[in-house]
Amino acid sequence: MQVFKSYNRKIMSLIKKNKSKYHMNLQEVFTKNLKLYRKAAKLTQAELSLKIDRSFNYINTIECAGSFPPPDTIQKIAEVLKIRPMQLFDENASPANIVATNKEQFISSISEKIYAKLRTDLKKDIMEIIQEAIDD
Repeated sequence: MQVFKSYNRKIMSLIKKNKSKYHMNLQEVFTKNLKLYRKAAKLTQAELSLKIDRSFNYINTIECAGSFPPPDTIQKIAEVLKIRPMQLFDENASPANIVATNKEQFISSISEKIYAKLRTDLKKDIMEIIQEAIDD
């Protein structure tokens, strides 16, 4: 048991010493996510730059950590990428999370369409049943 405690202390010590290696700062998180969501949207750096009314190399400068965009630009970027601005600051962003988010949006959209169609069909069926009952 003492061996495990000693081993655990050594691991914790290493983690504390190297924590900065594994913890990204805000700009690193933002640039990683910007690149991730931009690629998921199948946009080049130049295409995204132009869609937010900036020079063609603007996104490249951000992704290389050469600059950080102001809030209004972050909002424009999120709108073009069809995400919430806060997603650009999520340390847990990953391709799997993008798929999950897109899947939820897809399911919601399809559900709404199916519900609208069923509601219309159901209303029509109810009206026909009532009309038949009245005619009998």
